[in-house]
Amino acid sequence: MIDGKRYEFLKLEDLIGLFGNLLDNAIESTKDQGEGKYIVLHSSLEGHFLCLNVSNSCPTPPLFGKNGLPRTTKKDASMHGFGTQSILRIASNYGGSATFRYEDGSFQATVLLPIGESAN
Repeated sequence: MIDGKRYEFLKLEDLIGLFGNLLDNAIESTKDQGEGKYIVLHSSLEGHFLCLNVSNSCPTPPLFGKNGLPRTTKKDASMHGFGTQSILRIASNYGGSATFRYEDGSFQATVLLPIGESAN
């Protein structure tokens, strides 16, 4: 369960873009997997940062570009791959960061957003 009040400082379009892209990427990655697939969405406070993490099963390691973003798996790369760029842009607009990594059959997207003390 996520406390939505913690995300009130985000513009609505950024909130939709952030969660939409994170979940869409996880769903796309797991849709053709068989048993054992999972998607986990977790939100927590880490000091003065709001941490949003989405992890999903990913049996095949994704390819990462020089920019640290995962490359699209679509045949037409010119029309895809903007989801992770959008996540990164939204996080940056709020003074935060986004990271993507693969480890032990799990893909993880983590967004850190600084929050004021009044949000605690």
